[in-house]
Amino acid sequence: MAKIAENITYCNFSSKSRKEDKAKKELSLDTLAQLGTKSRVGVMESSKEAPISLIPCTHESDKKTLRKRAKRKHLSTPLSLRLVDASKLNPDSVLKKSYFNTYHCCRTLAIREDGSVRGNYCKNRWCLVCNNIRIAQSINNYMPTVSQWNDKYFVTLTVPNCRGKKLEGTIKLMQGTFTKIHAKLKKQYQRNQRERVCGLRKIECTYNVVRNDYHPHFHLIIKGKKNAEDIKNEWLDRFPKASYKAQDVKTANNESTKELFKYFTKVVTTIKDKKGEVKDRIIYADAMDVIFNSMKNKRTFQNFGFKSNKVISDDLDTEMDIERIIEEVEWVQELGDWVRQDGELFSGHRPSPSMVELVTKKIVVRTSFHGGQLKIFDSISIK
Repeated sequence: MAKIAENITYCNFSSKSRKEDKAKKELSLDTLAQLGTKSRVGVMESSKEAPISLIPCTHESDKKTLRKRAKRKHLSTPLSLRLVDASKLNPDSVLKKSYFNTYHCCRTLAIREDGSVRGNYCKNRWCLVCNNIRIAQSINNYMPTVSQWNDKYFVTLTVPNCRGKKLEGTIKLMQGTFTKIHAKLKKQYQRNQRERVCGLRKIECTYNVVRNDYHPHFHLIIKGKKNAEDIKNEWLDRFPKASYKAQDVKTANNESTKELFKYFTKVVTTIKDKKGEVKDRIIYADAMDVIFNSMKNKRTFQNFGFKSNKVISDDLDTEMDIERIIEEVEWVQELGDWVRQDGELFSGHRPSPSMVELVTKKIVVRTSFHGGQLKIFDSISIK
């Protein structure tokens, strides 16, 4: 493995910040009431989102997985600090401490006698490291059932774009409306008037930098074309100002279904010219802070009409067993990797020049984003 250069400068936080971060080593995933109540037809929909345990089970020999994790950590580290900056300028933001927890996510990895790699996870939904594990576990939970549906459809439900101040209220309205639609169709099923409505629902939100507004929308996988079409029509009845063309129902396959499990917002904004060619890639941390605050305590992913195939242990090894640890490796942002005590890179990940430019220069916070003329101050150097 390649050895690191000497005299690396590390980022120093105040003792107060470190105490704040240590106070929340274990963060539970955001939860919200599920659709409906206890069903009379035997399908239990519990009142809270089922927790997903981030079980660290990677082996030190699995360099491919470790390099992918290092790539996400390389972006997640500076993003978390820029989100801290954004939260300071946002009078409605309450996520400053949580952003700091993401900065410390997996900064130290412990290697045990059996070669397993362990670390402390922040479990925040904007953390690229934790969210990737969450995606993989969701696929394992739901795909065994959904993949057997021969008649499944990908449904898109939208509402008109809104400003940041109205985003949280719009998301609440969307979730409440969908709950009412599901309850109506569920009653019809209980009266033998239709087939059971089974599906997956995820809310997503994107940011439009040109208009400076937000586009919250639902993506669903629905079993049965009639169910899918009825959901779309019920949605249009309740949102008459929504674009008819924007509501979509199309045939789904297993690959398109897996897309549903991915991130609920696109962190990187791609800037294109009039010809459609990519001009730049920028992360607007201030806009992301608005989205993350609007999503706080709201469930972004929901299954309904069927039970998940839960095979995940509740065990979460966030406390490292010192007796079994044989080595610890520390994260070094400038290198994009964890570093062994002898100076060798742990995963062998080498950031591309474009990624280095993105994480050092293209994560921005606009000082007047929440009022007045928008301005951008230079991204800070992340150690």
